[in-house]
Amino acid sequence: MGDPAFAELRPEALADAVKGRRLDGLFALHPDLSVLGELFARRELIVVHAAASPYRERSHFDGQQVLESGGALPRQLDTGWLNRALTAIPTGPRPTSVRPIGVGRTAPLILTGAAPVTTWAPPSLQGAGADIYEQLSKLYASTDPEFAAALHGASALRGAAGGSAKGLTRADRLIAEAQQVARLAAGPEGPRVLALTIDAWDTHEQAFAKMATPVAVLDGVVGAFRDALGPLWRDTCILAVTEFGRTARLNGTRGTDHGTASVAFVAGGGVSGGRVLADWPGVAGPQLHEGRDLRPTLDLRGLAKGLLMEAFDLHRSRLDRDVFPGSASVPALVGLLA
Repeated sequence: MGDPAFAELRPEALADAVKGRRLDGLFALHPDLSVLGELFARRELIVVHAAASPYRERSHFDGQQVLESGGALPRQLDTGWLNRALTAIPTGPRPTSVRPIGVGRTAPLILTGAAPVTTWAPPSLQGAGADIYEQLSKLYASTDPEFAAALHGASALRGAAGGSAKGLTRADRLIAEAQQVARLAAGPEGPRVLALTIDAWDTHEQAFAKMATPVAVLDGVVGAFRDALGPLWRDTCILAVTEFGRTARLNGTRGTDHGTASVAFVAGGGVSGGRVLADWPGVAGPQLHEGRDLRPTLDLRGLAKGLLMEAFDLHRSRLDRDVFPGSASVPALVGLLA
């Protein structure tokens, strides 16, 4: 909101920013990001702005593929950077034997690869009783050990997650699902790595009205993890990124079309937060990428590299070669974790 050109481009957003938490002389949070505002005040949130993947076109599908694969071009890589990172983590006192979880019916690309991954989704049908699981376990214990092991894992996930998201609004359902997943992570056998998606950011029409739901979901999901993880929150890092931003100017329906650079959030009790990291390029006409988008000044791969180095003791050479191939020229953003 401190950029003089912003008021002309986004008067409605400026009105919202006045109500939100001021982060510094240039930036403010959306007023509905109350949890993130609390985390910023507690120095548990870093805001990273003018950031983007290497992708410079405007296809959701290609942008998401680049974001999750960690490549420089669409379909350059067919596995996910987080999965490749898991295979590179050195062994130590904090084992990574518990499988990471992708939230959804299928594992997201970011978790696809050689490292084994479990998926979890809330049940859409009436759940089976405990006696059914017990009888099936007995039936397959001697005839199909591999299926029996998978059944045991599914039963354990079902019990640890608990709860139901039926009958809720879409926003409340997504937050309730995050609460269930957070309970999984908080358990003694919980995963150390999770990946989930929050959609509905495609605001081609009436952008400011449509932003309300995804903004509330993002804030609620982060709050769900903070509340459910308890003491584990201090060892937690949440990275929230998007495949691309939106156009700086509004279109004829007061919406925003596909853009380039955007904002990322790094949240958690283990984060050295309370600050904004941005080489702000400005949003006046000549400062915009191709005359329409926020110009990227930070590569998201460098942000991910810094977190992986500090959280999992990954060496920079492994990151440049194996996790983000061909990215040696992209420096790691360090000093993110306390």
